[in-house]
Amino acid sequence: MFIAKEVTAVTVLDASNFDEIVMDKTKNVLVEFYAPWCGHCKSLAPIYEKVAKAYLGDKSNVVIASLDADQAQNKVIGSRFGVSGFPTIKFFPAGEDKTPLEYQGGRTGEDFMTYMNEKAGTFRALDGSIVAGAGTDAELNALAAKYVAPGADKLSLIHI
Repeated sequence: MFIAKEVTAVTVLDASNFDEIVMDKTKNVLVEFYAPWCGHCKSLAPIYEKVAKAYLGDKSNVVIASLDADQAQNKVIGSRFGVSGFPTIKFFPAGEDKTPLEYQGGRTGEDFMTYMNEKAGTFRALDGSIVAGAGTDAELNALAAKYVAPGADKLSLIHI
């Protein structure tokens, strides 16, 4: 009998692919260590799925992943990263130092997106769009405002 697995935008990790995906120096990876019986994990699942969908098709280096850390072959990974309760969420930054950061933020989709945008340098909204202000610089915006502000004395801004 064939039982179809539910399609998910979350990258599913296990002992066979954890290091290949999470320890990839080019990737910023958010990992949820969960247990299938955990009520808080079950409540988080649809939110975490939305966060993963926000990065689908994105050319960024962000991976939203989960690991069943209660599964026998995966328990060693949970132990390796100090997982003692569920869900535990850790961020593995891109770069040479893949030391994970414990996620201490809120559990809304917006909270996760704010965190990932800050840590990974992305500008993604929960619906997958780009957030307002993406690609702008506050200092340059302030300078530009002097030139476009109504009544600005444009000649006084030019220094020869």
